[in-house]
Amino acid sequence: MPPAVPPPAPSPPPFSPSAPPFDRWKPRRSRPGLALCGSAVALSVYVAVVVNFVAPVGVRFASERVNTCVVFFALLLPSIAFVLILWQCQGAIRTAGAILVALPALPSLVPAFFLLAAGDPVSYERLHDIRAGRFHIVVYRTNGGATTSYGICVRQELPLGHGLSLVRAIYGATRAEDATVEVLTPNVVRIVSDNSGNPEPKTVQLQPLLGF
Repeated sequence: MPPAVPPPAPSPPPFSPSAPPFDRWKPRRSRPGLALCGSAVALSVYVAVVVNFVAPVGVRFASERVNTCVVFFALLLPSIAFVLILWQCQGAIRTAGAILVALPALPSLVPAFFLLAAGDPVSYERLHDIRAGRFHIVVYRTNGGATTSYGICVRQELPLGHGLSLVRAIYGATRAEDATVEVLTPNVVRIVSDNSGNPEPKTVQLQPLLGF
């Protein structure tokens, strides 16, 4: 007796141009739990990076280009979470999740587009630094493009290793190209810029950075 021939596998449903967006590429087995967890992680990283770069004290890489790349990819995370929810979730979970994730996703795409098109709007050129106790006082020249003048930004930095530092901006000046830093005590410095409109020195008390 000849062996039984197994029935042919069912063919996939034909492509329907009238299907809603993302339903055409929806996987046969959705994983809403995995999508929600992944979206939560992406949004948490997004919030952490944004808070880190807008807070008075934050972590920075030694390379400003790396800092710009970190911000750019962080701004894309809400959009990735949005697509993940639409792709893996269904019904009310997909609708509610998409609405919640769209709130940070849409505003974050605007600065991400400008970073991709024009790069960092303000570049930082490291000029020189001086040691004050445990900290490095670093002078940067800022450049906002052809329509703006040079500026000076002085940061209090605590190296963490592997190119990372805790930083806090302690001085800023426009229409200046350099500044001198004098260490008065291990916790007090005096800063003078070459800005003719603000030649007065500024004395700054160095503060611990996040308890360090």
